[in-house]
Amino acid sequence: MDSTKIPPSFLKFIGEDIVFLTIPSDFATNLWGDKVPYGKTVQIRDGGSLRFVRIRNRNGEPIFTDGWIMLVRTNALKLKYGVLITATGPYTFNVSWFKEYVCQNSYFTTQQKTVPEMSISDFILVQYSFLTLMPHTFWKNFYGKNYKGEMARVYIGERFWNVKLEACSHCCCFKDGWRKLVEEVPLENEPYLVFTMLDLKSFELSVFDAETGTEIVFKKDDVGKGKCKIHAEEVLVRSGKW
Repeated sequence: MDSTKIPPSFLKFIGEDIVFLTIPSDFATNLWGDKVPYGKTVQIRDGGSLRFVRIRNRNGEPIFTDGWIMLVRTNALKLKYGVLITATGPYTFNVSWFKEYVCQNSYFTTQQKTVPEMSISDFILVQYSFLTLMPHTFWKNFYGKNYKGEMARVYIGERFWNVKLEACSHCCCFKDGWRKLVEEVPLENEPYLVFTMLDLKSFELSVFDAETGTEIVFKKDDVGKGKCKIHAEEVLVRSGKW
């Protein structure tokens, strides 16, 4: 799949105030230009349910509100759970929930350059330039405690990297080959990463800006040449039509 044709998305986290969700300004510009539809009710597909929320202005930023709190309460979401919003049209969206970093066959984490002080339980979600670890619950659910590891493929668009998926007594990680991916894409500024399992030996990788949460789009021909990132203002509506 051409990564420039994917629907625009952003990744946010449940905060202390659950009555609204802030929409990144670059995502809003990509989708609506300079005419954000403040006051308009939009549709959000939540699994088998269709929810209605309103777009309002809060301190100069667009937010989902007036109905958003029902999505949070219905799904029993907690502080810092991940929220992935994908636009399927100018006024229609899909939502996916990451509870304890996992959503069905996907999980999110972050690419970090430094090693903070932490316990083994925290260590499971820390990424470095030479390896990236899988959430404990995801590893146990799909691979089991007896899994020892094997070579896997990690895709960004149509390009893939061969990376060793390695397991030990307390964690499972992408190791040998991961640094090559990080340097060749490149993955910069500690972005959020969403891994979607295609099968036990292959994953699709989506990359989200650490500051705004908006998904980073990569030019098909430049992935792996160190110059593939498209800045947010260049993305626009990637498919060109709805």
